[in-house]
Amino acid sequence: MFRGLRLMLVLIILLLLLLVSKVIWDRWSEEGALPFQPSNLTRQEIEEVSRVEVTVLVDNEPSESNPELKAVWGISLYVRADNISFLFDTGPSPKVLEHNCLVLGIDLSKISFVFISHEHGDHTGGLPYVAKVAPGIPVFVPSGMSSSTIKEIERLGFSVVEVKGPTKICDGVASTGPLFSGSIAEQGLVLNVQNKGVVLLVGCAHPGVDRMLLNATVFSEKVFGVMGGFHLGGASEIRLEQIADVFEDLNLQLIAPMHCSGKVAKLFFRERFPHSYLDAKTGSFICIDP
Repeated sequence: MFRGLRLMLVLIILLLLLLVSKVIWDRWSEEGALPFQPSNLTRQEIEEVSRVEVTVLVDNEPSESNPELKAVWGISLYVRADNISFLFDTGPSPKVLEHNCLVLGIDLSKISFVFISHEHGDHTGGLPYVAKVAPGIPVFVPSGMSSSTIKEIERLGFSVVEVKGPTKICDGVASTGPLFSGSIAEQGLVLNVQNKGVVLLVGCAHPGVDRMLLNATVFSEKVFGVMGGFHLGGASEIRLEQIADVFEDLNLQLIAPMHCSGKVAKLFFRERFPHSYLDAKTGSFICIDP
């Protein structure tokens, strides 16, 4: 009997140690004890684009100026970089994507490719509409995306391109390559704008928006801005300060949190960076030029 009690006590102690270790690890990671290590990255040169235009086709924040637009949980950005146009993520719904394109007068049949940040449905759900109007175009996905999601994209008739590392996609446009948060592989899209530097688009920034920005410096030490989902709902003040330190170190001139960034984080960055902060939402139009 006593032997059984001792065994149970040992098991309880081991379980408590595991739980405490997880709490310490989570706090350690949150407070920045896992620093960026650029040693495995090689500098890559990509051309510059002279002008970038970004239209927010889908976001969960509704438009204040155009009530016809539908707001749903997700993100999709229509991007023009000089003479190239493409789609960054597709939102959660083909119907919402189609509706908002019609309201905004945007023709996706002319896009050159789709860039998918990661495999979650609020970023890939609009692909059936894209397949209908722009069949067979390339879809760039991060290596590490599940085979089931890749097969679903291929079944829509797209040509899937798996990105395995920092990669040029076309003139002035590149991928950070996949970064991981647990089992989630996510890539960010880099735009190298003349006289400005790098602008980074992120879907949810599961690996950390700061980490993704620092990885984008493989293409240029000059970073102009970041926009998209920062995934900071419920983030601690310590975590927000850590990210703000990176924003300051990079001297960001454009900070546009959307989608999953969280209201508290948005307010924090708006107050911390009043001259760089941009309140972007469904229907917003952002132009970056020299």
